Amino acid sequence: MEEWVDNIYISAAKVIRKHGCYVVFGGWACCNPLEDFYYVLNYHDAYSDKYKVFWYQMEEDERCFVKGPPFGLTTLGRYVLTFANLFPEEILAFDEFQTTPKLTFEIREEEDSIEGFTCGKNIVFVVHLSEERYQAQISFGIDFELYDLKEKVRKIERFSVEGEAKNVNFVQDGTYLRFRVPFSDLTPQRIKEVRKMLLFYVSVETYK
Repeated sequence: MEEWVDNIYISAAKVIRKHGCYVVFGGWACCNPLEDFYYVLNYHDAYSDKYKVFWYQMEEDERCFVKGPPFGLTTLGRYVLTFANLFPEEILAFDEFQTTPKLTFEIREEEDSIEGFTCGKNIVFVVHLSEERYQAQISFGIDFELYDLKEKVRKIERFSVEGEAKNVNFVQDGTYLRFRVPFSDLTPQRIKEVRKMLLFYVSVETYK
């Protein structure tokens, strides 16, 4: 791993940066755990740069479809369809928010984590909760606050990984937006046979 980083990736990145461009790394092999990526970032102190880990199953993957009859989508296929519907176009990282309890981006899959993205006229949050956090917050949900939102909000919805939508009430005062997302009706699922996690999406649709 170190040899590949030193001789190939870093060497190519230096040439790219020398010409005034930025390096966007993609294609982390699904056969390698994220712990390996975490190790690579630590190895060269890459946390001084911004990064975002983002991965999903290919829509053409045969595991997404029931070979039937009856034909249809598998559970994995429904997950992929939900993802595709929420992110139909170019996305950009969004971090102008805070939550209670406080959640931040974490590279380790087993940690509580949140990622925010803008996608067209929507802001989409991806929330990962450990089973422990789920049990601690199940009666309260998660409070969101956005302080500098220039667009007027049309609606907010919470989506399960299988695409089931639930409306979320919100209060918007100028550029300030506040809302609470409940999740007591959702159930944590086992992730990669390691531990149970709850994953869901929150979509803020604006009149942008």
